[in-house]
Amino acid sequence: MAHGIHLLLLVFCVKNWLIDEISQHLAVFGASLLTEVDSRRTDAAGLSLWLAANLPFNDQLKLQLLAMQSPVKRLRCELGFLAKVCMKFILNYL
Repeated sequence: MAHGIHLLLLVFCVKNWLIDEISQHLAVFGASLLTEVDSRRTDAAGLSLWLAANLPFNDQLKLQLLAMQSPVKRLRCELGFLAKVCMKFILNYL
């Protein structure tokens, strides 16, 4: 029983960390995106689906993201994309 509780706590922490990281990356692009993330903060599945539908992914990547069964896996992929985009955005202004 204790292992199950620890696993649930770990998943909760990972989801919160991913959402915080996504928020930091989206801050570069403006407050309106942060408002959307904050309104979905308690629903990792809903947030990950909203990001997949609203971020500028190509159609193939959108389909791959939407096919994922795990919201955590989907958030991890979306964070990876945002990290790359933010790095390019920052490097263009150096």
